[in-house]
Amino acid sequence: IVAIDNEGKYIDIEIQRAKEKDFPRRARYHSSLMDSYMLKKNTKFHELNESYVIFITETDFIGRGLSIYRIESRFTDNNEQFDDGRHIIYVNGAHEDVTTELGKLVHDLSCKSPDEMYNGILADRVRTFKETDGGERHMGPVFEKFKDEITAEVSESKQIEIAINLIELGKISTDEIVKVTGLPREKVLELVQPAAV
Repeated sequence: IVAIDNEGKYIDIEIQRAKEKDFPRRARYHSSLMDSYMLKKNTKFHELNESYVIFITETDFIGRGLSIYRIESRFTDNNEQFDDGRHIIYVNGAHEDVTTELGKLVHDLSCKSPDEMYNGILADRVRTFKETDGGERHMGPVFEKFKDEITAEVSESKQIEIAINLIELGKISTDEIVKVTGLPREKVLELVQPAAV
């Protein structure tokens, strides 16, 4: 999800199920994508908005047992913040403390059944999309709009990354991934095969 808040801050939310160790470089990549999107022709660097990359990870890949990790650029000599406008946040999906709102969200994101979710709005939306014909009819135009935006603004490498993320979620068909990303069916099938091994 990429969103812009009412102060113009860009927020990229990524849900990662992979157990890879390359999250720091991946966050750098996502941050640079937002920068390149914001930096239109004739835009001055000081006009770049604040950006946040938020990774919700399935495991505690950092390994410190915290529910949330905030990463900021700092000077090494005095630890003062280096204000480059870039913020990276990791939400530890393995830290499921349902006494907090964040813990409830983490719980809900890992639920297979909407009936087990704390957030009623999220549960209703999941139920609609997963369990009703109306959800499928509603998602068709959403996929088409998303596909148009992706193919207009995103490189093939980003389309492939989006396809891999959708495959890892395991809740969307090959045909839907083709619709969402605009990738050829053969390419999506190539990506699906290694994931199935």
